[in-house]
Amino acid sequence: MSLVNEMLKDLQERKAPDAKPLAGLRVVRTTRPVSSVPPKRLWYIAASAGIIVAAVALFWPRTEATRITSQPIVLVQPKPVPAVVPQISATTETVETKPDLALSYQLSAPLKLLQSATPQIAAVRTEPKPNSATLDQPSAPVRKKTTATVAASAAPPQTVTDAAAVNVKSVVAPEVRLRREGLAALRSGRPTEAEREFRELVTIDPRNSESHLLLHRAVKAQPRRGGTARGVLLSGLDSATDPLPLVQVLARELLDADQITQALVLLETHRPADQTNLEFEALLAAAHQRAGDHESAQDVYEFLVGREPGNGVWWVGLAISQEANGRTRDARKSFETATLAGTLDDTLARYAHARLVSLENGS
Repeated sequence: MSLVNEMLKDLQERKAPDAKPLAGLRVVRTTRPVSSVPPKRLWYIAASAGIIVAAVALFWPRTEATRITSQPIVLVQPKPVPAVVPQISATTETVETKPDLALSYQLSAPLKLLQSATPQIAAVRTEPKPNSATLDQPSAPVRKKTTATVAASAAPPQTVTDAAAVNVKSVVAPEVRLRREGLAALRSGRPTEAEREFRELVTIDPRNSESHLLLHRAVKAQPRRGGTARGVLLSGLDSATDPLPLVQVLARELLDADQITQALVLLETHRPADQTNLEFEALLAAAHQRAGDHESAQDVYEFLVGREPGNGVWWVGLAISQEANGRTRDARKSFETATLAGTLDDTLARYAHARLVSLENGS
């Protein structure tokens, strides 16, 4: 109340006609500097304001960032580079063969391992972390960062995991195809078509004696073309790498046609020096026997039975030449050995037994 009274009193003194300029208020002397706010209190205020600003900046940007990043992010993944699968094409037909299970298993096992070990492309989204720049600038847009983990190589190695999806045709050599088609034509009774296939085969591979033999077989299967068939064999003697099979077939045909001299000349001309082909030697011995040269035939047959004592046919040939040369005792032993060998067919076995009985009876 005293303060209010003083204020009213001071107001009255100011309104008095003879009032003084400083009437009413007492001047208080002090040595302290004039200041609106003490320094210590000012520091408290500044610190409090900083804490408030920091708290607001800490929570407000995180809420904004959460709101932005919570929106769905559409990631554009790079288009996969299509793997180039080599396709093997061939103009020839595919040879159908049964699948090899062991090979299929050996192929499928490493392919499955490669498939499971191939790294897959995966997109990973990372949320932005608040930093000092975000705190200072809360209104700045948050940049969405995406990283992608890809394989170590831009073009991963191709692995064939599905053999049915890869169109791979078996490559068939022309020689194999022609031989197969020609034999099929022969079996179905079409020798003319087989001849066409085999002639093309001889043109492609003239050094193969089997090609000439197949062509000879196709031509001989046609009526009234025996001479042409022998001509095929004669032409193959000059081009084939191993002409002995052609010589043997041609010599038999010449013997069947009673052209014995030509057969002997052919066999003697192409006779191997080492005499390791016993079938060739047996044919030569038969040709000498057909020509009446039993001395030469006996020499060759003795060589043959020395190499294969169990061959009854050669013992019969030796016995025939021995009997023709007047060596009856040796011929009887040879016939007996032939019958005991047990390798003769019925016709030859009956002949050998009949000659053996005749020689034993002295006739």
